[in-house]
Amino acid sequence: IKKREILNYISVAFFLCVLNFNLINKLDFVRFISLIIIPLFFYISSDLSKKKYFSFAKGYFLGFFLFTSLHFISFFLNLFGTLDLIDNFKYGGRNFFGLEIYQFWVSFSAVISFFAVTLIFLYFMKVKQRIFFFPLIFLCFFEIALTLRKAALVDFLICFVFIFIFIVLSKQKSKFNFKNLIFILLFFYVFYLLYSLVSNTRGISLETAISQRDDAYLIFFNILSNFDINSVLFGFKSGWGGFSNLFVEVFLRTGLIGFIPFILSTFYFIRKFLINCTTNIYFNPKFNTLIKYYLFFTIISFLISNVVNMNFILPYYTLNIICIILYFKYKLTTSS
Repeated sequence: IKKREILNYISVAFFLCVLNFNLINKLDFVRFISLIIIPLFFYISSDLSKKKYFSFAKGYFLGFFLFTSLHFISFFLNLFGTLDLIDNFKYGGRNFFGLEIYQFWVSFSAVISFFAVTLIFLYFMKVKQRIFFFPLIFLCFFEIALTLRKAALVDFLICFVFIFIFIVLSKQKSKFNFKNLIFILLFFYVFYLLYSLVSNTRGISLETAISQRDDAYLIFFNILSNFDINSVLFGFKSGWGGFSNLFVEVFLRTGLIGFIPFILSTFYFIRKFLINCTTNIYFNPKFNTLIKYYLFFTIISFLISNVVNMNFILPYYTLNIICIILYFKYKLTTSS
């Protein structure tokens, strides 16, 4: 890294800190640092996305494949111990040869689903060496089953909608050929199996999950009903947590003075990063629509994940999402 780049990173960090000054008094110090550093990750990554990083992208793919393969083996080894199959899903699945996987249920499951969807998009874009995606996609579906998270299935549902639209609007001779029909039916079947597994194993229905969020929003609206100008500008209460919604949390804790600078600075750098990774690439023009769909998927996934689970403030999640999007650009660049 050149000295000029280091100065740029320091200046951006200072800029973010000044813009989000109101967050200091309202949030725990660790949360504040996370909210400042994570936009900086995207700024640094926007610079990285302009350069060649072939070795990095290959290493990330291989590392992900090796980890999921070993975890697959670890799961079946647990069956030889004291855990039966159902308990292994509930408790043993999050273990990696006896070690618990960091944030397995929330952050890890979100990363796995995002990566699997990225591979599915790349497969339909017919990038080079896409045959190697199949074993990793299978392992990702297996990991999703182990996490037992309905939220992890949302990315697949969004992906399917975009892929379905792409097939329907395709100008090819046969829009619904046998291959596409098999894919649609297979996807629905796998999605149904995963959803049923999560519901039956955890015993949590979709209605129960929604009602848990409803109670939090009723509290939020009750707080807003007793607003005054000072609260709207500088925040209603201190602390953090309880609403599982990043945007609600930041607004409730910091008011408009903290919320607006945070959102503007964050989305500015995310937008810059995504543009570098999804545009101005000399790839097959017939897949430009699918590239745009992937961009829309990324944005929608980001919004939903932070409305439901606040994944953005988890550095593990954010860094992996950045790496996955960089891998997406790498495959398009090397397949052009």
